[in-house]
Amino acid sequence: MLVLGFSVITNLSYAQALKENSEFAATCSGIITGNASINFALESSTEDELLDVITISTKYLWTAFREDNLEPEDLVPYSNLHSENTDLMINHYNNETWDSEVYENVILCWTALSVFMHGREDIIDYDSARQSATTQVEGIKGVFEIE
Repeated sequence: MLVLGFSVITNLSYAQALKENSEFAATCSGIITGNASINFALESSTEDELLDVITISTKYLWTAFREDNLEPEDLVPYSNLHSENTDLMINHYNNETWDSEVYENVILCWTALSVFMHGREDIIDYDSARQSATTQVEGIKGVFEIE
């Protein structure tokens, strides 16, 4: 079950994802960021690995924004959706509600990201995405009280 906006959608297909590019990218980049954050908190990944994952998911999100011709003022709902899904993954972990359905969504999002990124040369600037990811990592460390 993926949370898209305020609705819940199950079995989201890639065809639907392409029609709802920015919404799907915001959802999945949030899910991927949340999942990577949990791995980092559990010490099953390093800070550098977390930074790499967030950089990649940020590039995915920003490229989707560009493809949808979104203006900066149009990005707020998608940024919120990204944050909500990051929080959702962390809450599943904290509340011990991580189940096979949540795991399936994580896999779906990683698959969608890899399909979206495969063979593309038009992906948004790495350095800008890395800078944004660095800021996100600092926030995540605060959430998990990691220094």
